[in-house]
Order: sequence, then structure tokens, then C-alpha cells
Amino acid sequence: MENLNKENFWNELFTKYPKGVQVFCDWIDEYKKRNHWDRLFNGGYEMESPKFHDLPIAMQKGILIEFISYYPKDEITWYSLQKISNDAAWTDALRRFFIHLDVSDKIREKFIANLKTTEPANGR
Repeated sequence: MENLNKENFWNELFTKYPKGVQVFCDWIDEYKKRNHWDRLFNGGYEMESPKFHDLPIAMQKGILIEFISYYPKDEITWYSLQKISNDAAWTDALRRFFIHLDVSDKIREKFIANLKTTEPANGR
């Protein structure tokens, strides 16, 4: 699978689709607080916790699947990334997701509203 690190994936995505990726950046900051990221990764010791893009790919995928599960279900159906087994197809689908989130103000606003709820929009 393409390495989803900051240099070769996230920086490019943010440059091309800043509004869509910023939604994720804001959400991941809240996710880290909600899940006690520092305690989880370093047991509360005075050391720097890993950045999202430095996590193993499997962990990144799981967190991204949770993020995408807040997609408004009354909009076009967004197929589940969980069901894509081919790594290249998964990365391409993720890019398309951020393109879609970036270009549609209406969907982005609904998505942000869903992120403020406690449950994903798909009722998972």
C-alpha cells in the first residue's frame, strides 16, 4: 500500500483539497482528546505521542473508517472502505472521498454537523 505519511500523501491531499482535509484535521484533534491519545501511546510519560500519519497503516485505516462513517447518509451513498481489500483502490477511494468533501459546501456542512454528534451517521 502507498505509504500514507505526511510527506507523500497528506501534504499533497491538503494542498489539493484543503477544505475537505481540514475537516479531518479538526476531527482528529478532537479524536485524540476523546481517546486520551497521550496516555494511550506513552502511558502519561513526558514524551511525544505519534502523529496520526506516523501510525501503522492498519491503525490509520481504522481511524479513517470511523471518520468516514459520519458521512451524511441522505447524500449519495458512500461505499464502505472496510470492504475494499485492494490497497491501491483503498487509497484512491480515500482521495475521492476528500475531493467530494472539499468541493461540496452543503455536504461538508452536513458532515461537520454529524461529527458533532456522538454516533456516526451510518448508525454503526
